[in-house]
Amino acid sequence: MFKKLVFMFIFIFCSSAVYAMLTLYWPVSGPTDHFTIDDFNDNGVSGIVYEAPLLYAVDDGGRIASFDLDGNGMITKDITSTSNDSLQLLQSPQQNTNLLLGGEDVEAVASNGIGGPFSYLYVGLERRTASYVDNQGSHTKKVPQIWQLYKSTMQTTGWEWLLDMPTEDGAGMEGLTWVPNGSHAYGNSASGGLFFASSQSNGTIYVYDIDLSTSGIPYTPNSLETSIASFTPNLPSYIGTAYRKDISDLYFDPIQKLLYVVYDTADVLVLIDPSATSYNIVKIYALPTSADDRSDEGVTVLPSSCLFGFGSTTLYLANDEGIVVEEYSGFPKNCITTSNNSEFVSQTSVPTNMETGETAWVSVKFKNTGISTWQQGVHLLGARPGTANYTWGFSRFAANFLVGPGKNAYFDFQITAPSTPGTYVFQWSLIEGQDWFGEISEPVNIVVSGNSCEINCD
Repeated sequence: MFKKLVFMFIFIFCSSAVYAMLTLYWPVSGPTDHFTIDDFNDNGVSGIVYEAPLLYAVDDGGRIASFDLDGNGMITKDITSTSNDSLQLLQSPQQNTNLLLGGEDVEAVASNGIGGPFSYLYVGLERRTASYVDNQGSHTKKVPQIWQLYKSTMQTTGWEWLLDMPTEDGAGMEGLTWVPNGSHAYGNSASGGLFFASSQSNGTIYVYDIDLSTSGIPYTPNSLETSIASFTPNLPSYIGTAYRKDISDLYFDPIQKLLYVVYDTADVLVLIDPSATSYNIVKIYALPTSADDRSDEGVTVLPSSCLFGFGSTTLYLANDEGIVVEEYSGFPKNCITTSNNSEFVSQTSVPTNMETGETAWVSVKFKNTGISTWQQGVHLLGARPGTANYTWGFSRFAANFLVGPGKNAYFDFQITAPSTPGTYVFQWSLIEGQDWFGEISEPVNIVVSGNSCEINCD
């Protein structure tokens, strides 16, 4: 167990003035309320998420609870699987012999935030293998790391996924959250967003584009979900190296558009802007400390309007050293309109068929939804997918005009079909330097056929 530190914060500044970090001690007082989940039976509260109108919490032993913002109407259930490829129960081994033996470690809960009948919860397990016993002896078995649950019943849908993130030395996934399209730095996902998952093995956050229309089971050697990106938060030097791996939870606030990252042994809450691959740190807060060696394993906040760019909201922390969820009112909002952001509006004159070497004029329209003005030769239109895509004759297109916040940019340019017949994707987004930002245009498949003269020339 690491010895906890109380950090003396200093003023430090990120590369952009927008992301100036302040010396922020928080909270100035204790929790305004707390809720005890008795049915968790001394298994610490390991994750929490708010999905209107309820709070949902999970424990290490494989249970999930829901309750209102006053802690009333509490319902607790065992998380069971309907899949024959999974262990049937994530509950304590005293109740059945065909169970996980200390390897269950349910560590996180997230929501896709859709609402209505298609709203789901997702619970995260620390490891992707676990031991169990039956009448034939002891065994090791693959266990999914993300389980999909119906929000209404808190029971699994039978859809589960294995991740490729490291889980060495008993340290695996501790944080899981959902970041919707338009709030992350990658192309629009057909599932509506991406999963961000953290590993305590190396202190890295992994990004997954999981096809939620297809379950990850039954498992095959190639069934691991592969991350599309990963990053390690660039923490200031006063947070020691020994404490940088211990990410205990993640939460994305869709109103403030910030990623909350809890570092338990360092007792800090780090707020990150996930809209660009630079992953700038916006703020760092000191978490509550106490003599009883508390362990903050979950975080979530209530949605609160960013209309005026200031104010406060309510934050909840899950304490793994007890069976308690703590409520803190007055948590400061950080309504950061990201420096660079964009919204795809439309595209016209994009052909669906071309001949090799043929040219065509196209127009792509994006809206500047950030706070910076797009500069000539600085904010560029880039071909996707990939980072250096020359499919249409060039990889970047520079506009010869300025685009202020809230304004539309019309990119009119000529493309040249590839010299090899085939089907190619026409897709674009904005980039500054090496950082992609904002939404990506809708993909158009263009079929390129052989030039008729090349095929039959007299």
